[in-house]
Amino acid sequence: MLVHTKLSAVFTVIIMFSQAHSDLVRLEDDNINGFITTVIGVCKGYDDKQSCQNLLLELKRVSSSLSEMKCRELLIIVLKNSVWRIDMAMIGVMEDTKLLEQMENDMLGVKEDTNLFEEMMDSAKNRMIRSVEELLGGESLNLGSYENVHTWLSGVLTSYITCIDGIGEGAYKRRVEPELEDLISRARVALAIFISISPRDDTELKSVVSNGPSWLSKVDKKYLYLNPEILIA
Repeated sequence: MLVHTKLSAVFTVIIMFSQAHSDLVRLEDDNINGFITTVIGVCKGYDDKQSCQNLLLELKRVSSSLSEMKCRELLIIVLKNSVWRIDMAMIGVMEDTKLLEQMENDMLGVKEDTNLFEEMMDSAKNRMIRSVEELLGGESLNLGSYENVHTWLSGVLTSYITCIDGIGEGAYKRRVEPELEDLISRARVALAIFISISPRDDTELKSVVSNGPSWLSKVDKKYLYLNPEILIA
């Protein structure tokens, strides 16, 4: 009788554990499906949907709670992750600068490239930090807050591309270009998320220039549509 009771207790625990595990798996599946739905929605209007989805799904490995987040919180995570990547890139480039000077045999040229790289990275970082601060400003953001974030995020993308265009051809550019290309992809994804949460209709946006810079894709030109009065010097 005692043995039968113990066996019953063991089987009860096994059944309870199995049910709990099934519930967890089902909950995890629901969360993953919810996150994937969010990712698909954010990347819907993005030219390179696969790249956009890959970058966002990469963040799923960083935080298991992303599926429960609003798009605004997801944007904050993307921006913080990009700031961290800029810091890592700047540290890595700084460590390699002496070697790059030897490879180029042009200390002045490398110095100029380094100054441009650091200036553009600092500019992008500051704009992303200001964007995060604005996004954390309250549950319901006003139109001015969205306009500020839009301006800053557009400036982040411009800083990266200006850096690539401004650095001379050579070892230094080969060193930093892959990281800049990665940051550009992340900036575009951040803008895609921003567009998905922006209360403004595309028809209300006016471009500062008629067609935008030639190096911008069509989707990036749409992201750069701004009203003149909200530009920040």
